[in-house]
Amino acid sequence: MNNPLLNYCKSSFKGFYQLPKQLFSVLLPVIAFVMLLPLSADAQAWPGANLRSTASPLCNSNRSVNTIGPGDYVQFNVVNTAQYYFNNCASSNWDSDLAIWRTSNGTQLAYTDAGIGGCSSGSSWQVRDFNWTSNYSGQVRVIQPAYFNQGPPTYGWSSSYNSATLTYRQVKNFNANFSTANLCVNSSRSLTVSGNGTGGYWTIVSGGGSISGSTYYPGSYTGGVTIRYTLGACSEDRSFTVISTSSNPSGITGTTTICNGQSTTLSVSGGSLGSGASWRWYSGSCGGTYLGAGSSISVSPSSTTNYYVRAQGTCNTTS
Repeated sequence: MNNPLLNYCKSSFKGFYQLPKQLFSVLLPVIAFVMLLPLSADAQAWPGANLRSTASPLCNSNRSVNTIGPGDYVQFNVVNTAQYYFNNCASSNWDSDLAIWRTSNGTQLAYTDAGIGGCSSGSSWQVRDFNWTSNYSGQVRVIQPAYFNQGPPTYGWSSSYNSATLTYRQVKNFNANFSTANLCVNSSRSLTVSGNGTGGYWTIVSGGGSISGSTYYPGSYTGGVTIRYTLGACSEDRSFTVISTSSNPSGITGTTTICNGQSTTLSVSGGSLGSGASWRWYSGSCGGTYLGAGSSISVSPSSTTNYYVRAQGTCNTTS
């Protein structure tokens, strides 16, 4: 069966090859010209050609690389949840953009173009005050893909313009906020952080004990402790004191048989006092009628009486 569409296609295909050679001489330059037109700013964000710096960002302090040109890039490691600041300023009329690429596989992680705000009067197309929070830990390339001249009479892309300055830093985006109150020995404390920078880690800067995940365990250590939270180049320290607990006394010494109207001195034997603790004396029961504090006490009972002593302090009360 005759297929009109097939005949049309064949006819058109055949007719194309039957075009005059003079027409090819016109079409080919036009085709070549179209293919070589510059891509859009987004499409030009290639993974970079010229390494300019491997200096890691500082915390809340700028690094700068001068004379950044198309294809130039800086390369450093970033940390998941950390925030980074970029500023890419050039002279008036030039439109600069910025791309962040994952070095290991060429994945584009971030891109920004015009509309961020001018670096100075007359340069409102340039990248300024661009803040990026990383969702990746590893090496990245921060690339200046291309420039476009926004001012007459030379509108168009540039492959050689290189008078921009790239400024970058890490921005501290967290606060360690766990308690700094005294901590009792053989207990634990949760280490917490507020803000968006939650991808860091904890270390003990001074003192004893150990950290597992986000929990501090003093064990039997007593004394001062400083714990640090680190996220990339930024960190924060918080300090507190681990205090001791009291131990039970082994008994009471003193004359235990006296006549009515006489007195006797009772003293605590054994045991130890923890931080903020003292020996407390009671009659009737442990914790009954309070008689006084100290390592000894003088009593004058009018009848047979039972006396008790215990340690009471910040961390514990003995029985």
